[in-house]
Amino acid sequence: MQDSQIATIIVVLVISLVIFLVCREIVCWYFKINLLNSKLDTTNKTLADIRDLLAHTAAANIAPVPTTLRGIPPAKPTNIP
Repeated sequence: MQDSQIATIIVVLVISLVIFLVCREIVCWYFKINLLNSKLDTTNKTLADIRDLLAHTAAANIAPVPTTLRGIPPAKPTNIP
């Protein structure tokens, strides 16, 4: 192969990669995949806090105490007969 053919192939591959990455970002923005991913990260952190709190109360063999997890106020107790 000649040097010009190799250079042409490399240029076409680089341009194709750039077009693919731009299209991928547009699709992720359109379907709000990035937003959903950040919300899932927040949910995972909150669930990890709850898991740690439950593990701590189970290890200490004490009744769970209402606490605030990342700014979420504790649930109000209800009087269910």
